[in-house]
Amino acid sequence: MKRKMTVLIAILGMLATSGLALAATEEDAEDTTFNFGYDETNRILVWGTSDADGLYECALEGEFDVTYGAEEDGIIEIPLLEGEGTIVSFPPRMQDDLAEGLEEVEDDFVYNGSDDECGVVGTSVEGPNGQVNHGMFMKAFNQVYQGPGRGCIMRFVAQSDLGKGDQQIRVPDVDPDAEQVVEGDVGTVDFASVLADCDRGNRPDAESDELDAAGNGNRPDNPGAHGKANAAEKKAEKASGNGPGKSGDAPGRNK
Repeated sequence: MKRKMTVLIAILGMLATSGLALAATEEDAEDTTFNFGYDETNRILVWGTSDADGLYECALEGEFDVTYGAEEDGIIEIPLLEGEGTIVSFPPRMQDDLAEGLEEVEDDFVYNGSDDECGVVGTSVEGPNGQVNHGMFMKAFNQVYQGPGRGCIMRFVAQSDLGKGDQQIRVPDVDPDAEQVVEGDVGTVDFASVLADCDRGNRPDAESDELDAAGNGNRPDNPGAHGKANAAEKKAEKASGNGPGKSGDAPGRNK
């Protein structure tokens, strides 16, 4: 009898452990797709965030041509995103991967600017004397990004190689004749895409999380240097109620 009881307890223990593991997986599901890349010629960081359980797979991987639009409060609009000469489009997600309340669509979504689905924006990473380094990437992003999961997203920039190695430009090496990006200019951006678990970063006391140039966390009295929200924040306000998803790792494709 004791032996049977021991086996039963062991089985129940395995089931309980399995249930805890499943709960942890569901709780830690990635909810945000974060695209980011660098136009080294024009010294512009380009990025975008989207719901990982939204209608479309918004991830971007590889080199794409971007057309720069108007700039406001340090944020540069990207009206056009192309790959191999055609406008980039994003495939729809399957119904099982969508947030509750969304219905699967059939057609791809063709890129339609920064304020729409899968939109990206840019910002200059040049320092006051024209220098470019990892600290300048952190400073620039810290000043302009006001989207959801702020501290969570910024950690990916902090942990990246942006502004390191050959991407560094020291003050003595700054080209005094280098032109600044103006509306209508075109650049090439090498994108990477990651899935992030940022829901926990949306707590009222966590939305003001910031990282300094070294990637250290701090919580200033006045979070953010600019009041303008980027395209991702605008979309998040319109698409309320989206919960964690499990997709978002497919690249955008040309149409």
